Amino acid sequence: MQNTSKKGISPLIATVLLIGFVVVIAAAIWMWYGGVVTEYIGKQSARNQIKKDCVSVDLSLKSAELQNNGKIKVDIENSGSQAIQGVLLVERCDGKSHTVEESILLESGESQTITITQHCSDSPGSIDIVPALVRQGVRDYCPEKKVSSSL
Repeated sequence: MQNTSKKGISPLIATVLLIGFVVVIAAAIWMWYGGVVTEYIGKQSARNQIKKDCVSVDLSLKSAELQNNGKIKVDIENSGSQAIQGVLLVERCDGKSHTVEESILLESGESQTITITQHCSDSPGSIDIVPALVRQGVRDYCPEKKVSSSL
């Protein structure tokens, strides 16, 4: 003899539970995705502001010299109206390049000396200095404002 008194959940309760699970999963995805989109929009807004501010950047290279101790000494001056919050130094020689990021604060009219280690041991090449700006915690460069010098 079979037991016919087995009970399950009613179709109405199963439907309500299924809809509840879908709503919870959809809310979790929306919260995660909303944060990602907000962060992306914030970073893009900062990059756009940096591109606008790059127009007022004017970095002058006073001197760049290769020293006997294997160091490169670079004297730069901020001749523009925007404060520069960093520079990207690109040493080029023998078809290779080596990049060094320096976090500096160079207000308008200020000068600074930066010394980096030379990575091209055979022959001196050239160095490019690209100014960087920071807006809303985002760092970006002004490549159209780079200055270059032979070593």
